[in-house]
Amino acid sequence: MINDTGFLDSDFFLYDEDVDLSFRAQRADWKCMYVSDAVVKDNATAGRLSDTHVYDHARNLEFVWIKNMPTGLILRFAHPQDYSGMGSFCYLCLCHLKSEPFLEQKGMLRMLPVMLKKRKQMQEQRQVSNKYMPGADVSIFAGND
Repeated sequence: MINDTGFLDSDFFLYDEDVDLSFRAQRADWKCMYVSDAVVKDNATAGRLSDTHVYDHARNLEFVWIKNMPTGLILRFAHPQDYSGMGSFCYLCLCHLKSEPFLEQKGMLRMLPVMLKKRKQMQEQRQVSNKYMPGADVSIFAGND
């Protein structure tokens, strides 16, 4: 799988590089499994809700979306993505007072051209249709790859 997809994307630095890898694997027609009893030590590097964690996690989730999500699915899931962002804003900025690292966009804007270039490569290399991707409503995308 690593030969087909490459390894972890170093542009992610911390957090969500595994999400990016599994997305790339699925786009290359590798199957991913959910193991309900798997245990992972989360946020051990920067600490839960540290400024580093909030900044990198918020930025990298956007990178996963920008880099990997097919255009048809971006359009289909724009509203849920907006709701998710509002929920994250409320939780991190209002409940935990982490607005500065959450809203910091310089790093994301600086990396946007890199992610858009990677997006183009991802879309050219994909091996599966939009219908395959997890969460895609097959009836909506029938005949719409």
